[in-house]
Amino acid sequence: MNEQSSQTVRLRDIPIRFGRAWTAFWFTPSDPVVLSLLRVLVGAVALWWYLSFLPDLQDWFAPQGIFSLKMSQSLRENAGGTAFSLFDFVGSSSQLWLVYVLGIVALLMMLCGILTRFSTIAALVFVLSFIHRAPMLTRYVDGVLPMLMFYLCLGPSGACFSVDACTGQRRRPDVASIATPSIFSSAATVAIRVMQVHLVLVYAAMAIAQLQGDKWWQGTAVWWLMARPESRLVDLTGLSNMGIAFEYLINLCTYTIVVYELCFAVLIWNPLARPILLLLGVFVWSGLALIGGSVSFCVLMLAATLAFLRPETLRNWCARCGIEKLAAGKMAAA
Repeated sequence: MNEQSSQTVRLRDIPIRFGRAWTAFWFTPSDPVVLSLLRVLVGAVALWWYLSFLPDLQDWFAPQGIFSLKMSQSLRENAGGTAFSLFDFVGSSSQLWLVYVLGIVALLMMLCGILTRFSTIAALVFVLSFIHRAPMLTRYVDGVLPMLMFYLCLGPSGACFSVDACTGQRRRPDVASIATPSIFSSAATVAIRVMQVHLVLVYAAMAIAQLQGDKWWQGTAVWWLMARPESRLVDLTGLSNMGIAFEYLINLCTYTIVVYELCFAVLIWNPLARPILLLLGVFVWSGLALIGGSVSFCVLMLAATLAFLRPETLRNWCARCGIEKLAAGKMAAA
């Protein structure tokens, strides 16, 4: 009888324990230093991506440009959806340049952490405006960049590495110490967690999509990336003179990419496997950037993996580099 009652009590404890673990996973206040670092890295990639439209801005997006408003609206209607874009309200070349320059200002403010709560949202609006205005120019980075920028809007991404933090330290010197509990925030935890979960799903989706392609099963996908002269940064096709050894190398690299993505989606939550996967990510994404040419996407994915970096580790790195005051932060509620 006692054994049955004890088993019943243990079964009743399962929902309670699950609820506590769920709450601790999502809402335990954490140090926003990692979220702030991601704001800097994602902001830099977003600015780089945004400036890539500059050389042909007038030819593409002017009222009488190649990608006219009429064409954009027609594509949206055919796709069966609606999307908002600031560039839909541009009626002249001068207005086009005005909106474009305002977008650069918003991205610079986000990057530097000036009025971060406002600038992160404004920067996201300008980035989405470009993506919605010209969906025919969609690149790999266009699917990941808005996602990361949106999650940065959820938490105190300007708590560290920002002008806001520096001004906050001058006003309240008592909170300028490193990783003080006063800057810990539940919003930072939520922002990092949703970013982590979404990133894991992205890795899983990439791996599944690759497993559906013959080139990845055959182990030749890396060669097809290397053989495109219009996109690659480094020409490594000369290594084909190695003969059979080169074929084995191509097979190894191709399968390594798929295995890495599968392992990341499953094992990144393991504290022992996490440092290994983060280190391997540097080699995988750097190699893909060199041979594939999608530099902005590879840099962004590499930066996104830092969402799994422990705040204590980042604090230690900042202390060794002598920038602990820059990373000290301000009160999350400020």
